[in-house]
Amino acid sequence: MGETPRPDQISPIEDPGTVGLGPGHPGSFYAIVAGHLVRIDAASGRIQSILRPLPAPPAPPD
Repeated sequence: MGETPRPDQISPIEDPGTVGLGPGHPGSFYAIVAGHLVRIDAASGRIQSILRPLPAPPAPPD
């Protein structure tokens, strides 16, 4: 926590409900960074909370 990921490392989450979250906190937003769901401070860009790792994608069929 406290790190500032580069913009190309951040995938903002537009609808938190799709990943099981409620509305965000004022002044921050949810995003995916390095395979983890995080909350980022909108002003500084720093990670405020690491919420959980995302599940691994399903393996391709044989």
